[in-house]
Amino acid sequence: MNVFDFVPGQQRFVFVNPKQGADGGTENVLSVWDGQTVEELGLVEGYPGGVIIRMEPPALYMTAYELGPDGWPVSSVLQRFAF
Repeated sequence: MNVFDFVPGQQRFVFVNPKQGADGGTENVLSVWDGQTVEELGLVEGYPGGVIIRMEPPALYMTAYELGPDGWPVSSVLQRFAF
């Protein structure tokens, strides 16, 4: 897990939470915490990388990487998550 940040101007914290998937593998889930409850925003496709948070409209943009068999990134994808 390497994505974590406070949402500017709000009392919320966004982070990637690794969870065990139905197939027994690990899934990276983007979640937001408001100090009381955790809300899952969606699955991160690949290994999470850099993020940018935009307030209008409120969204998080993340670069995620697909790792090759040697463990090095072979491609990247930009994902958008709305809060």
